[in-house]
Amino acid sequence: MNCLKWIWEWSKRNLSNMFSILGILLTIYFGVYYVPGYLQEMREEKVNTINEGLIENIQELLYNNQRLTVEEIDSLIKAKEIKYTISYPYTKDELLIQISGRFLENKFIPLEQRKSLIEKIENLRKEIKEPQPKPEEKSSTVVSSILEKLISILSLGLALLGLISTAQKAKRDRHEQIKEDLEERETELQNSIMNAFSFELTVREALNGKSFVHHSHGHDTGYDFTVNENNREYVIQCKYYQKAINVTEIRGLINILTNLNAALILVTNAQLTNTARNFIKEYTNSNSRQLFVVQGTNREEISRQLNSIFESNS
Repeated sequence: MNCLKWIWEWSKRNLSNMFSILGILLTIYFGVYYVPGYLQEMREEKVNTINEGLIENIQELLYNNQRLTVEEIDSLIKAKEIKYTISYPYTKDELLIQISGRFLENKFIPLEQRKSLIEKIENLRKEIKEPQPKPEEKSSTVVSSILEKLISILSLGLALLGLISTAQKAKRDRHEQIKEDLEERETELQNSIMNAFSFELTVREALNGKSFVHHSHGHDTGYDFTVNENNREYVIQCKYYQKAINVTEIRGLINILTNLNAALILVTNAQLTNTARNFIKEYTNSNSRQLFVVQGTNREEISRQLNSIFESNS
């Protein structure tokens, strides 16, 4: 449960940093992977549209026995490139090979007619004087490529700035948190001191009418009051706690008893752990020096329990 509580508190304190890191990761994804990939898909889609359009146009011309030259094919390609602002990546020879394949696959055209159409294409291919190299990237394609790189670089730069900013913010938040924790701890300590002082005054009020000495904080004797009641001496130790008193605290009190010829009364606002309670029982049963525990938060409760101890030991 403590672990889950710590995780929850940490998450609340660092929620803005977590969202910042998420934003940085999304920036890297969109800038380095998604946007360039999207631009690449758009380019491929344009190329495919140009290719299919050229194949359909040239097929239609050849199928209807229209005159077609290599120069006209080149003009068709350039027209498509201008329209779609992209460089066509195939050579004229590769385009004609694709058209031959389309005619061959078209079962709706009689076989003899298909063979005749393929022969026309082969004659066109022979008119191409020499093997064509792949068309060089035109300015639009170069610009697109440069744009992709710029987007990637810009995204990485923004992500880096975001990481630095998030790290600095996390550092500032950490310093602020440490400062707040120190201030909170200081406040708790001051409150604890004031509560302990107030509790000691409450015990003093509960002893009104008794013969007692209140030992000042400037003279640390290990206990706060010395009481003489019914010809017996008692020393009282006041303990104000925010948690249950454990065995370690009780052992510390017993060390006081070793130097005293008196009974010791622990007056506290807190409960005792079961282990501490059992330890006190075992100690009082096996030792002549007595250790009593008074638990209360107001003068009446404390006074009543002290009087009960004094009367039972008279």
